[in-house]
Amino acid sequence: MVPKQKKHRAKCVLVGAAVLLIAVPRPVPAFAAAAQEAQESIAGQEDAGPAEEMKLKIMADTSGVGSGDRKFKTTITFESYNDSDTGFNSLTESIMVGDTKFVLSSIDGLKMTDSRTPARRTMEFTTDTFVKGKENEFLPEESVKKDGVSWTLTDKELIDSEIPDRVKDAVASKRYVGVEKGVPIPDTMEYTYTDGDTGESVSEMLPLTGQSESAWYWTPFEFPITVSGYGAEFLDLNGTEVSANARLTDYSGEFLDMLGLSRDYYRIDSVEWDGEPYERGGETCRNAVGTGEKYVTDIDAVYSGTVTLPHRDGAAWQCLYMEELDDSRRAVYTYTAEAVYVSTAGQTPFGRILGVISAFYQSVIEAVMEHPFLAATQLVALAALITFLVSRRKKKCLYDSSRKCAYNRDCANCPYYTTLSRDGEL
Repeated sequence: MVPKQKKHRAKCVLVGAAVLLIAVPRPVPAFAAAAQEAQESIAGQEDAGPAEEMKLKIMADTSGVGSGDRKFKTTITFESYNDSDTGFNSLTESIMVGDTKFVLSSIDGLKMTDSRTPARRTMEFTTDTFVKGKENEFLPEESVKKDGVSWTLTDKELIDSEIPDRVKDAVASKRYVGVEKGVPIPDTMEYTYTDGDTGESVSEMLPLTGQSESAWYWTPFEFPITVSGYGAEFLDLNGTEVSANARLTDYSGEFLDMLGLSRDYYRIDSVEWDGEPYERGGETCRNAVGTGEKYVTDIDAVYSGTVTLPHRDGAAWQCLYMEELDDSRRAVYTYTAEAVYVSTAGQTPFGRILGVISAFYQSVIEAVMEHPFLAATQLVALAALITFLVSRRKKKCLYDSSRKCAYNRDCANCPYYTTLSRDGEL
């Protein structure tokens, strides 16, 4: 059980060390991983324009500091959006002297010396060109957001602008109903395009770019017949001699051959006289009508291409927008402080840690030297607190916090410990 007591005492020492670290009146710097690679002198804020965001600035006097120095102390002046800045931030965390980086170790005498409203950037923007007379339909937005920044319209001016030649894609479709076998559909189609902005129309011939057929089906058809030399005993039907008294319907095949139509896609059901005989050119004639069916399909055709709209005069809005500052950037504060920077040249990671610890204890020593009475008072109060906590801890039993220890935690001579050991409760 004695090892267990030693372990407990070690814990007390660690607690005391932690209290000592917290009670030191100087803040422990939190070092960032990335360092600022260049310094900028503080000057009047210039209009950065729409492409650049305003940058906070820092000024530090590094004259007389060399790359081989281990550390140096200097007065720094820096800007911040934070009105409660501690001085440890991404702007102050490091300084480059030549090729050597120095990291911030401690800060003293921090005070705010100035505050101001940062200059806001402006952004110019010109709208797309539109037809004159329609400016109210193309008014610019009063507020826009770009790359996470809000911009408010402060001024706009109507300017002349030309609408250039515009090439537009055009697509048209058409259904051809009852297309007979071997009859082609048109390979071009006249198309009229109307511009939605200008109302201008232009016509172009679009080429056939696609077609598809539906199912084939039979549909009625008819054709006219004129018989010359009516009244003769025989008629000549495309080289076939037909009696004048014969039924013309019986010769439907000959009629199809005479018309140059395929018997697979056309059929004639009847041929009937149409009207009485008449004279024409000194010859007796009579008309007839043939009726039947033809095998056809419907074709969906697609015509596509481009149409060109000629240029014309137009107008556009030329706009000026101003940046809106968010709550975190409504003011810039200027601080001054005495800062100590420590070199990182040639240090291993372990060496950098030792450098931080060394810089910390150096800041403790400087605090004691600059404020001896305040530091002494705090250390005395800390020692009293540690003594009180340790004494209260020693008065309690290690195995029952409700019992007081009368043997200064010498468990080997404690009857209560002997009882617990005998009963197997340890």
